[in-house]
Amino acid sequence: MNIKSKNTNPIKQNLRLKEYIGWCTVFLFPFALLGLFETTGIGVVVVLIYIAINGFFLRRLIDHKVPYFNLKLKDIHNEIFMACIVLFAGAFIMFGKLGAQKNYSYEEILLLVIFFVLLKGIFEQLITINIFDLVGCKIKLPGYIAIIINTILMYVLFWDKFIVASTLNRTIIIIIQLVITLISTNIFCKTKDITICALFQILFNVIIVLSFGFNIHLYLA
Repeated sequence: MNIKSKNTNPIKQNLRLKEYIGWCTVFLFPFALLGLFETTGIGVVVVLIYIAINGFFLRRLIDHKVPYFNLKLKDIHNEIFMACIVLFAGAFIMFGKLGAQKNYSYEEILLLVIFFVLLKGIFEQLITINIFDLVGCKIKLPGYIAIIINTILMYVLFWDKFIVASTLNRTIIIIIQLVITLISTNIFCKTKDITICALFQILFNVIIVLSFGFNIHLYLA
């Protein structure tokens, strides 16, 4: 009896508290990260803090398992197909309209791959499903609304400072990111795994870097 009590996760049991934490994450963190970046001037440090708190810490509160490396591809054929179509269409639109817009040095390529393409790619959807699990703990619809709002706020307030693109092209990026995020969330709901979602995000990050450009020096300054 006592052992069971000690192992009970109070966050997991309190649905109202989970919703509250989730909505606070959605609305407070993008502005907090913006303020932290304007104070420190080092974007990657802000991202690491964001991942540590909204990624690993929140996951620890929700569930002890980090949802990677448990692929169940047979259950998500439709989602994989849709993600591939979206990524192909995004690449076609971006490269067809702009071509490769940025030539990077070897040093810049290495830094971009490590600190943007992989770092953001691997953990972006972890944060997404944490928010979804918290806000959508009772009804899934608010969870979907929350991840849409969070995605838009993060791009408008934070990532927009580093991605070199016009207003129209930024809108295209946000729309494609929203679709990828929703597909990834559906994959998680079916499989409780986001390994392939991280791959989708990594590919989309590569498309952004090559088609629009990314200010890696401002990001790491």
